[in-house]
Amino acid sequence: MIARELIEDYGMKQELVAERLGVTQAAVSKYRHQVRGEAVDLEGAAEVRQISRDIASTLVRDPNPLDVSRKFCQASLYTTSSMGELFSRMAGIRETLSV
Repeated sequence: MIARELIEDYGMKQELVAERLGVTQAAVSKYRHQVRGEAVDLEGAAEVRQISRDIASTLVRDPNPLDVSRKFCQASLYTTSSMGELFSRMAGIRETLSV
């Protein structure tokens, strides 16, 4: 999502996106064309889209690596807590169904 946003919304070249993300240009191409990195569809979640936009807007500038790391950590924490809530709800549903 972030690679595509940087290319499509900010007009960055794949080479620069790769440099900012710390991956190869080939990886960026695969992300952009959804050949890689789409095992879980997160684009439907408004919160995830906002986090992706926030990270992309940070990467457009010449960011401090610490700022970028913080943004990715925030995204990871959000995703982890959201998945925990989802699994709790699923366990509750499973318990209800087995009664």
